[in-house]
Amino acid sequence: MRDRFFGLTPRPAADEKRPGRLSPEQLQLATAGLELGGGILVFAAIGYGLDRLLGTWPVLLVTFALLGLAGGLYRLIKAVQPPDK
Repeated sequence: MRDRFFGLTPRPAADEKRPGRLSPEQLQLATAGLELGGGILVFAAIGYGLDRLLGTWPVLLVTFALLGLAGGLYRLIKAVQPPDK
């Protein structure tokens, strides 16, 4: 497989990890960050839809966005904490 830089293929040392690979801990934190943003967006979209339906602009949008933020922060804090032994 050719690299995009002058056709050179970097070769890692035998004891070195493959470059570009994330550890399981890094993947868990990245997932938690995506859940934070995704939770806010999904809940804000639900609030927006309900606001349009019920004519209560922007009460439900803000309420549901805050609920999404609270849930996302909870998940982020749980992901960062070390597991109980």
